[in-house]
Amino acid sequence: MWFERFNDSTKHFITNCKEHPEWCASDEERCINDLPSWFAACVPVTIEHLNDLHFTQGDNFTCAEEPPVGPSPSPGPGPTAGAVFNISSFAMARTEIDLLTKGALQSALVFVTAAPYGPLPDSHGDAVHLHRLLAQYKLYVGQALVGIGPGRADDNASIVYDTFDVTAQVEEQSGDRLVLGLQGYNTNPNTRFVLELHLMCSNGTRIVHGTNANQWTARDVSDAFGLSDLTQTTGGYFEQPQENIDARIFPHDWLHPEFAGGWEAAVAQPPLPLPLVAKTTQALVVDEIRPTAVTQTGRGTYFFDFGHELMGGIRLAVSAANTAALDGQTAVLHLGESLSASNTVRYPMYTSNRYQSVLTMRGNGTSSFEHHEYSEFRFGSLEFTDPAALAAAGDLSLDIRAWTVRYPWSETDSSFESSNSTLSDVFTLCSDTLKITSLDTYTDSNTRERLPYELDGYIAAKSRYLLQRDLAWPRHSFSYNILYPTWPTEWHQIQSKMCHLDWKMSGQHDLLERYREIIIPNTFARFISNSTGLVTKPSPDLPTKDIVDWPMNSRDGYVFTRVNTVVNAYAAQTTAMLAEMGIGGQQQLSKTIVDAMQVYLFDSSKGRYCDGRCDDVAEGANHTSLHASMFALAFDLVPEDRIASTVKWVRTRGMACSVYGAFPLFEALFGVGAVDRNTSYSTRTAQAKDPAFYDFGSSAVALLTSCDTGESSDEGFGSWCGMLKQNATCAMEAWNPKQKPNLSFSHPGATAALIAIVQGLMGIRPLLPGYAEFVVQPQPSGIASARIRTPTLRGFITVSFTTLAVDASGTPALQLNVTIPANTQALLCIPDISLVGEAPQLLVDGVAMSASRRMGYLCSALLGAATHPRSIRPLLHEVLRISTNQLQVDLPTSLQEETISRNTAI
Repeated sequence: MWFERFNDSTKHFITNCKEHPEWCASDEERCINDLPSWFAACVPVTIEHLNDLHFTQGDNFTCAEEPPVGPSPSPGPGPTAGAVFNISSFAMARTEIDLLTKGALQSALVFVTAAPYGPLPDSHGDAVHLHRLLAQYKLYVGQALVGIGPGRADDNASIVYDTFDVTAQVEEQSGDRLVLGLQGYNTNPNTRFVLELHLMCSNGTRIVHGTNANQWTARDVSDAFGLSDLTQTTGGYFEQPQENIDARIFPHDWLHPEFAGGWEAAVAQPPLPLPLVAKTTQALVVDEIRPTAVTQTGRGTYFFDFGHELMGGIRLAVSAANTAALDGQTAVLHLGESLSASNTVRYPMYTSNRYQSVLTMRGNGTSSFEHHEYSEFRFGSLEFTDPAALAAAGDLSLDIRAWTVRYPWSETDSSFESSNSTLSDVFTLCSDTLKITSLDTYTDSNTRERLPYELDGYIAAKSRYLLQRDLAWPRHSFSYNILYPTWPTEWHQIQSKMCHLDWKMSGQHDLLERYREIIIPNTFARFISNSTGLVTKPSPDLPTKDIVDWPMNSRDGYVFTRVNTVVNAYAAQTTAMLAEMGIGGQQQLSKTIVDAMQVYLFDSSKGRYCDGRCDDVAEGANHTSLHASMFALAFDLVPEDRIASTVKWVRTRGMACSVYGAFPLFEALFGVGAVDRNTSYSTRTAQAKDPAFYDFGSSAVALLTSCDTGESSDEGFGSWCGMLKQNATCAMEAWNPKQKPNLSFSHPGATAALIAIVQGLMGIRPLLPGYAEFVVQPQPSGIASARIRTPTLRGFITVSFTTLAVDASGTPALQLNVTIPANTQALLCIPDISLVGEAPQLLVDGVAMSASRRMGYLCSALLGAATHPRSIRPLLHEVLRISTNQLQVDLPTSLQEETISRNTAI
């Protein structure tokens, strides 16, 4: 008998079926009931060990053969340096290289990583903990910090290495000696460095310098970082060193040539235990910034603001007229994301992080300090503990900077501007969040947990797909989350959505093929009841725990039962997505669930969906929350005759959900009128211009441009503009601290507004995988004009619109301009302002063409790329008719000229 940790917060119990075939029954309920007796009879471990594994009744388990014991995997391709060096807590290693070929240098590349020796952890908890501290290595070339990593691998079958182009740093060296420095921290004493520098010369010669023991020296510098003061500084999720740096001990000149530090020769170690492979994502970017403001708040006390959230650490240089008087003096450094009062850093942070360092000065020169591990912050304070010593030191000089780290970002890949400044500010807030708070894998936040949660990651990845042309980041993140899932039921179901989204954006479905054996069971269609056709779990907490929304006070009173409407909605949508990607048998499963939802989960008397079975009054499942109806609408599961009442209910609830719940809310509000829905939406023209059914984005735009902070409501529901009013520079984890007292100010999963702007308000969505065909269907109610640029693998799409007029029913007349990339076709749609009975026509590039009516819109035929942006608008007499009724219209110059010309002709 043996057991194996599962890649979840639950674990798998595995036993030998040959010994105990009676324990390998397929009846799942029997297995759950028998689990306690299994433990009593068959787990040959101490109670302490059992408790450490966190087994509870209902945990996932399976029966399997004991695996054979095989040889350890051998190292694979990658850097082939002759030695790897151990990192013991904080450690430094350095070497000096003769640049004899500097004048003939063509390029210089560094391949580098750090990893523990021995078997890597295969459990979710251990692996994620290993990955929460980024700086297993920091790479210095010359005196410049070049890189930090290595970050997260796709799986535990390999060790990833980073590649850096250091040509510029090598060429900047003033002498003929180049210093390479490695600094690392790891709690595993067997962690090693491995590095190679490749110098390519113009004559074709390649010179390689690696981590050879006879060329490198090293030192344990834990004493300089105050390792004995290691404290838990991250709210209980993982330990990060406080870094109480002592300038008297720190080797300040270690990156300078001819450094005489008396370090010992580095000791060569055995090869790393797994193959070295190149990272699938780009190497992280490091930079340096200065505060936007530094304020002396008292004698020896300072407050500084970098003006924006950042990930990184502090660089501080302290000098004085009488430096000797500073010897041994200490200063306390605090960092945080928000303020508790004017010029006062909130400490501890809302997230419970305690970013504190006690810095000790030296008396024989400038005291320089640089954090090793990254933190996430905006503000800082520095307080010297002995003001009297400062008086003896004379004039004090502080040089405060921060080194930053993030995933690469192309500023030219995307942009947005609109006539509504709030909308523009909201887009910038979300865009900056993705740019500033992303490492190589999405996480809920890099403050408290640093954990890749599926819904956070799905929203962040979809947002990033719409802003950056790099598909490696979301694909790697999806792979990581599929292998290391978290605890909620719906988050497991999102795995199918990840593969479907990647397929739509890239045109490839190899992600699904790679992980299909994991993904298909996680739709939870395996729990469909034969009697009802609904997904019916053993309980809301088994085998995984339902979540619906988070935090709990953002669920609009949702009632959890074995039949969960949100779980069923996810199951119906994800099975349909798998069917669309060619997985057999899934379409019928989806239809079974959708049909059953209409029978058991819809309250006809109220015109909306219940949280569970509407006839389950005793359990309270007949409660009708926002979430039950908005998920059904968002996932396109509502029949035509029930849409009007359902969407009316959803609109009345406003933002009665979290920053995560806002994602399906906008999908529901914008999606109800989308011309590209896969069901019967395209045939519903009778109701299309009825405001009770479809409002051209009015209700969604009102939420996008709201500035409510939510602090006056019991639930604390708010807005993105409300975050800005709370001094946030990146999206917050919740609408305000009232809703979630431990919130962060750096949450990439809270960027649903950006998706709503790109795919809802601007209406840019792929029709075929890889944007071979796409639709542009703006829903801009109340917005006079806007312009956006968004990337695809085939090229960049640029869309702009101007609202020419608005008719009495609220339908806007638009002029739409679209740049269509080569090798794509676009369906361009604008609101239909033509009169009943008129033949539908559009002006396409100034030429009248027939159009099709869809959902209150007039749509062109599929249009290809041109040498100019394609332009469509209503026929002129229709615009003029509206302008007469409204008495106010702002016609573009081209239309003004056409109007004058036509009047002259008359």
